[in-house]
Amino acid sequence: MARDDENKRNKKKVLNQIPKERNINEEDAEIAKTVMELYSKWYCNEHERSCYVDLTRHILLTTNHLSTWARSIVS
Repeated sequence: MARDDENKRNKKKVLNQIPKERNINEEDAEIAKTVMELYSKWYCNEHERSCYVDLTRHILLTTNHLSTWARSIVS
């Protein structure tokens, strides 16, 4: 029983690891670079995060927004 628990913990560790740089393909690296550029370009000092600034409002940009936007730029 203890061995099964240990195996489950080891599997969880593997699944939760951050990918190594050598394991990231070129397209994903380009998307990550584009996300960082978008984050910097649309950074809002008022909200201390990225916002899409319209004439009268600020729309907060989540990581999902930035990632989707970056994927459409890269593709």
